[in-house]
Amino acid sequence: MHYNYLDFPPLITMSIWGCPHYRQDDRTIMAFRKAINKAASDAGIIYPIDEVVDMNILFIDPTTPDNANSLMALYRAIDGKALKGKSLLTDDGLISKLTIMKFYPSERTRAENRVP
Repeated sequence: MHYNYLDFPPLITMSIWGCPHYRQDDRTIMAFRKAINKAASDAGIIYPIDEVVDMNILFIDPTTPDNANSLMALYRAIDGKALKGKSLLTDDGLISKLTIMKFYPSERTRAENRVP
């Protein structure tokens, strides 16, 4: 994770391995939130962030082939108004521009994640 606060608006860049599906239970999304918070702390980011930001997100080997499902799980994990405890953002409405990509490291993994 990287937070370029010198850009306007500031840019958050994240690579996320194995993002859960947004329909996972709250305990799974809370574990996801804790992992994001740890990555932010390790990167020296002071959070929760309470300003408009842009985000570049790379989902690596997500649990769903649909970007929207991964994105909704990410929103639940980083939104301070969802669930309990500290989060990356005070509100996911602060996201101004969002770029999302997905990458499957192998065809075997990609085929396993396809919905029939």
